[in-house]
Amino acid sequence: MKSLRNIWRTGMIMMMLVSSSLFSTTTTADAVKTGNKQQQQQLLPSIIKGMNLYGLETPSKDFVCAWKHPVSYYIDNLHDLGFNSIRLPFSLEWVREGNFYKMDEFFNAIEKYPDMTVLLDMHRIFSSHQGPVPTEDWVSIDMFVDGWVKIASRYKDHPQLVALDIFNEYQGTDANYWNGVLHNVVSQLESVFPNRFVYFVGGIRWGGDIHDINLEDLPFRDRIRYTIHKYVFSSSGTFEQDWDYSFGSFKDRVVVGEWGFKNQIWEQLQWADRFIRYLKNQGVVNTYFWTIAHSGDTDGLWYDDCETINWEKLSMIKKLWQQDGQNNQEKDVSLRGSSTNRHNDKNETMIINPYLDLLHTIITSSVPSS
Repeated sequence: MKSLRNIWRTGMIMMMLVSSSLFSTTTTADAVKTGNKQQQQQLLPSIIKGMNLYGLETPSKDFVCAWKHPVSYYIDNLHDLGFNSIRLPFSLEWVREGNFYKMDEFFNAIEKYPDMTVLLDMHRIFSSHQGPVPTEDWVSIDMFVDGWVKIASRYKDHPQLVALDIFNEYQGTDANYWNGVLHNVVSQLESVFPNRFVYFVGGIRWGGDIHDINLEDLPFRDRIRYTIHKYVFSSSGTFEQDWDYSFGSFKDRVVVGEWGFKNQIWEQLQWADRFIRYLKNQGVVNTYFWTIAHSGDTDGLWYDDCETINWEKLSMIKKLWQQDGQNNQEKDVSLRGSSTNRHNDKNETMIINPYLDLLHTIITSSVPSS
């Protein structure tokens, strides 16, 4: 039965959609120029269609796929595909070294798309590994905050920079401790940059549980967003029960800061479809996919040649962008220098045709209910 599903799914990869996208009508530049609080809230797109663009937090201190194309290439293509926000990870070590030319290059490249926004993400302390807390080893909380002030000060005048993701993934389980850290850090940043940023705050257990995270006592709570990270390997028990407990009650205040899957693994494809359906049923529309390419956990939107788009994966991502009642008319998008071919398991070239929703229908029809 499973082999039959795989044969059927492989055949249907030749059909996919490329959705047109809608952006917030107020540009980020207009919102920053005005000091109006209501317009400040429109800095974030009405639906965040986000992508994680990693690399600056790693030992290479360069963007993923930089060996193949400059970062502007991926920004151009992400924009053409309908993405409207980029989460940009970096390390405290990278900030303290002060070699900002790669991030400067990124901001220069994204300026041509005023409706694309940027979320800065303090992803880790040391570039060599993912540490458990912001005060890892000899790093104090003051050094951590100073790092944030340094990077935010450098880019605060870029209107597309709208939000700061305080710390990627706290690995512990102490919600009281973590609430205290988050209160401290965002309060200090707000005192330095009043009314400037939206703050993304994550949860416990590697960022997978925000059930007990609460910053609602802060006077700028309207600029707090709670961010969750979910993968097939990070959910416990029944998926839907885990999601209900860990973030389901947050509704429109939650942003999925990371999610991803390997679509060549049938079980992960099933998980992704259930996750998408859950988010849509809950009204959770703001997400950042992990990542461009070369992720051991999830692969990426591009194959590891950094040239060829994984169209099947893109069609799944775009299901999250479709609002109820939205007209599902599709259009072709001519990508800038990207291959529009897929390759099957025999490395035979497969030409892609954009057909609406067919692939998703086939997937959902064979996914068992929980």
